[in-house]
Amino acid sequence: MNASSTMSTTWKRLLRIGWPFWHTRKRIAWGHLIFVVMLLFANGKLSVFINETAGAFMTGVERRSLTQFDNYLVIYVVALAVAVPIQVTYAYLRTRLALKWRLWLSMVLFKRYHANRAYHHLLRNNGIDHPDQRMTQKVATYYT
Repeated sequence: MNASSTMSTTWKRLLRIGWPFWHTRKRIAWGHLIFVVMLLFANGKLSVFINETAGAFMTGVERRSLTQFDNYLVIYVVALAVAVPIQVTYAYLRTRLALKWRLWLSMVLFKRYHANRAYHHLLRNNGIDHPDQRMTQKVATYYT
């Protein structure tokens, strides 16, 4: 199996598992995702701006230019003051979305595990040890 077919299979599996989450929670999940992506974009742009400002600030220090130093110091502090809430909000919402996904996936697996006494079939199968533990470990891999 080559790398592209493996990647295609992985995306197909992820889509098969994840589509019901995005389909059943249309407004909330998609809105949440769009906001997280927007914050990610803003965070990236601000990081580039802060790095460029820090470079100009250090150039002012090297040249011993008090006006350049003062101007870029103010810009740098304001940029950091804007960036910190954006970074914190991004991290919070990304984690919150991941927890919603994990909770949804756990509930779906829990329902399937207990539907039609499927757990009895799994427990009797000697090839699968501790299916409930394995199920929770697999959910954790989709979360991280």
